[in-house]
Amino acid sequence: MSAIPPQASELEAALRQAVMHHQAGRLPQAEDIYRRILQVQPDHPGTSNNLGIALRDQGKIDEALAVFRRVIAVAPDYAPAHSNLGNVLFAQGKLAEAEDSYRRALVIRPDMPDALKNLGLVIVNRGRFVESFPPFVAMPSSPLARRRALRATAPPPRRTSCGTTMSSGHM
Repeated sequence: MSAIPPQASELEAALRQAVMHHQAGRLPQAEDIYRRILQVQPDHPGTSNNLGIALRDQGKIDEALAVFRRVIAVAPDYAPAHSNLGNVLFAQGKLAEAEDSYRRALVIRPDMPDALKNLGLVIVNRGRFVESFPPFVAMPSSPLARRRALRATAPPPRRTSCGTTMSSGHM
């Protein structure tokens, strides 16, 4: 295994520092560090995506949109950028575009819970209630998914002495 070049380890440390600022709500500091990292590694999708989130969280929506679109141009298979672009578009009320972004994210990563949930919300907001059901059911944390898992592992129902069926728990 080769050693990490000093520059790479410095960039990793800077990224950890930026994420710590970001998680602590110190968004201008995080933004500054993300931008410095991108001066050295301009096409790093994760750092760019984090920058877009920090910009969005600061209300710099146009900048965030530009960053997410650039990430997608450079790394079209980076699902988080598609999902985050969808989040910004959804917040702007651009529901058709948001739906497209969530669907693209899910083509790349079908198991992305946030994209599934947000796709369902967009579909509901577009008035297509019945169509919104599958994304919500597909979410691993959805009540319906949990019920299905419980039913798959539950013992069979019992017949009572009066002929009715009882289950062994609440569903």
